[in-house]
Amino acid sequence: MFRKDEVIALANSLRFRHAEKIESARLISLSHEMKWSSLRPLVLAHREKIRSDVAAFVQEAMNQYHVKHSSSLPNQIDSDA
Repeated sequence: MFRKDEVIALANSLRFRHAEKIESARLISLSHEMKWSSLRPLVLAHREKIRSDVAAFVQEAMNQYHVKHSSSLPNQIDSDA
């Protein structure tokens, strides 16, 4: 297992959003007080939250891209009209 200073250095070197960094630091601090069996669900939930945030960000970026670039496409004639 990593020493505390190595874990903190690793966490500081990773690119996190601010809220993610705070939660990561909180989990690191808990790692000295809790057994892994108790900490594991918290770490896994944190990882899943990051994954879902990334997926939501990617989807929103794709939506914005399509909205921005669809205006440059010629208007299609509606077949129901």
